[in-house]
Amino acid sequence: MSQQQQQQHSQQHSQQQSQQQAAGRQLMGQAQETMDILFELSVLLNTGLDRDALSLCVSLCESGVNPEALAAVIKELKRESRSLAAAASSSPLDPVAVAGPIIQ
Repeated sequence: MSQQQQQQHSQQHSQQQSQQQAAGRQLMGQAQETMDILFELSVLLNTGLDRDALSLCVSLCESGVNPEALAAVIKELKRESRSLAAAASSSPLDPVAVAGPIIQ
């Protein structure tokens, strides 16, 4: 291969890399825009999911997890969390405050 052909090949390779990088940036921008829209919908629907949780849900669905099953698990986890929080607030945290000091 002549030096001119090598230079042309090198230039073509550089152009291809630049195009691939630009396409990658465009895809990342589109993915971010999609997540922003999904988060806005999540807030409007009062799901209680933050961006990280929403991103994990999207990743799970993209990996093949059934969205309805995932929603059911999230609802059950929220229900359990509320139940635990209610139990913690109704049970005494300081036994001395409830029973009083032990006098010997």
